[in-house]
Amino acid sequence: MFDSFDLFRRQTAPLMACNGNNCCGHVAPIQPDLYYALWRLTRLFPHYSISSGFRCRTHNTAVGGQDGSFHMLGMAVDVIPTPDHTPGDIRSAALRIHLFADGGIIYHKDSGSVHLDIRADGAYEFGW
Repeated sequence: MFDSFDLFRRQTAPLMACNGNNCCGHVAPIQPDLYYALWRLTRLFPHYSISSGFRCRTHNTAVGGQDGSFHMLGMAVDVIPTPDHTPGDIRSAALRIHLFADGGIIYHKDSGSVHLDIRADGAYEFGW
């Protein structure tokens, strides 16, 4: 468990790098609020792994991401529950964190991942 927010952010940063094939490999400036919301999620529900953080335009297009994706803005992350938990468990924990509850919580049934973002234009849920 990460008690220190700063330690969490430093250890999580490499997981937020673009991980597409033949693309940039960069880490965009991840919004501090996203790190904070993930830290809070980890303290409430540590049973997940990060499958996608920042995406460059090339990677975003390759995975079928939307134009203007929050991933390209450093405002979104996709997470996968550990085998003994469900995407619904992640959703329940994320709803307790105002940045995610007021942002986006989307279930990708095809991959079993949960998209979490800190959009500022109001709560959005899809796929449940």
